[in-house]
Amino acid sequence: MADALSVLHQVEERILELSEEKFLDLMVLLHEIRSHPDAARAIEKARPRMIRLRPPRPPSIQRIFYYPFEDLLCGGPAAPTEDGRVPREALQLCWKVVASSIGPATIQGLEQRLATSQDRRRQITDLGRKLWPAGAKALRTALARASEDPLFAQATFGGSAVLPLIEDIAGVLPLAEEIETLKERFPEKPVQGLTDEDSEAIQATITRIRGQGLGESRPLVWTLAARMANPADFLLRFLEGGAGASDEASDKLIDASVVRLADELRRVETEVRETQSALDVAGEAAKLADTLVSARQFADKRKHLEGPLKEISMHLKRMVETEVLKDADSTVLDAVPAAPAAGADGLPELPADSALIDAENRVRALRKCAKFAGAVDLDKAVGDKLKSIADEVEHRAMAMLDALPKNAIATEVKPVAERHLCNSVRMLELAQGPNAAEKVLRTGLARIAKAFAD
Repeated sequence: MADALSVLHQVEERILELSEEKFLDLMVLLHEIRSHPDAARAIEKARPRMIRLRPPRPPSIQRIFYYPFEDLLCGGPAAPTEDGRVPREALQLCWKVVASSIGPATIQGLEQRLATSQDRRRQITDLGRKLWPAGAKALRTALARASEDPLFAQATFGGSAVLPLIEDIAGVLPLAEEIETLKERFPEKPVQGLTDEDSEAIQATITRIRGQGLGESRPLVWTLAARMANPADFLLRFLEGGAGASDEASDKLIDASVVRLADELRRVETEVRETQSALDVAGEAAKLADTLVSARQFADKRKHLEGPLKEISMHLKRMVETEVLKDADSTVLDAVPAAPAAGADGLPELPADSALIDAENRVRALRKCAKFAGAVDLDKAVGDKLKSIADEVEHRAMAMLDALPKNAIATEVKPVAERHLCNSVRMLELAQGPNAAEKVLRTGLARIAKAFAD
């Protein structure tokens, strides 16, 4: 295991640059240690390439029935979910109902047509157009009976409690062809963002669904959300765009967005523990905070969301406090040494490049957090931190100028003094803006020039 992890750490950053042979060998190795967090992260990073390289599984009639649900599948028991996900166990129950309704002879005939087709992709589409409506009809019939016959509900679906989920599954099937079309538009996951053209195509599809009386567009929206890098943000922006979902559908989408937002926060917290990059944390936190603000806007009249949203806000706040605010002073000041003691010979050594990069990134992270700090009750903490850092940097810059050694050799000391000054000015510029930085720069250069004047 230790050897495997050692190899993983060496190649993780170059995982997508490996030759095909080495890449596939690494996938075998990762599979053996997939329970380790580093392995899980590397597998997720490599997933798009795996999809391209992996030979597609031979399609079957059952798998064609499953196609519209691929992005929504999840584990767990057959029970209603809050965010549009479909437990595999529930879908298997539905397939048994559909297969029984269609009959084994018909399924065998369809399998033969699929196996002998010259244009398999077109054949899959043609079969789906027949299979999905037939499946919806079979499920509707079974649901009607199950709602009146508890024994049938128990024997067919495992009880009446799962019937709302089966109803949702039946509601996806009339939209299956539209879902497959949009999946072709966004073939690789995760989708980082939508162009105006993408948004127009989605809106046109939703309008078409309503015009054809195919039912709620919610399953299509859930499917698209599952393909997005930030599903919660997509769900909320869908509602902000006035897509016209019914009140009931809007309620479910908003609930789903909160669930997805909590999932996304847990993912980011896991990655934080592994990467420890304050700048990355700030960037991810900014996206989550933006989604949180949108969720609050929609949740004003939905009291049941107050608790989950408060918990998300507290987690986000704690993450910023721990990963960005904590130790920010020492990280930045490592790049701005204190002035030498009185009587010392020369100036402190210049900081290492790595210390300068860490300091800049920490101040950048603080500035990113300042933009959303009010949303998580951190505006004062972040503002005070930036001010205290700027004040100390300016104090150290001036003290360094006061400590310029007398009778020093200009060619040796002056460049070092100028570098220290420039480092201080850079931190001030990032923390407080160009005006504060320019003031210190002008003062510092004038004093250095005077100190080393002939």
